[in-house]
Amino acid sequence: MTATTDLLALHLAWNLEIAQMTLADMTDAELIQRPAPTANHALWQLGHVTVSEAQELSTLIPGVTACPESFAARFTKETQGLNEISNFPSKDEILAE
Repeated sequence: MTATTDLLALHLAWNLEIAQMTLADMTDAELIQRPAPTANHALWQLGHVTVSEAQELSTLIPGVTACPESFAARFTKETQGLNEISNFPSKDEILAE
């Protein structure tokens, strides 16, 4: 790895650790609640950030693969208005991705 990829890897690992600590005591039911009627719920935001980071990494670092299309399809502009928890993976599934 180069210094740039090492720094990027460290930064992403810190982000994951912070996300895990922040979300540790939150349930999926809590994460799907919207803070305002037009705001995205935290479960969708978490999945969308996960997909976006994976796509960016796959373009920057050879050999890194983006999220599977079946996973990425659950966090699109079209799905951001969905409120049913069954439309999304669980918090644990997202964090594992």
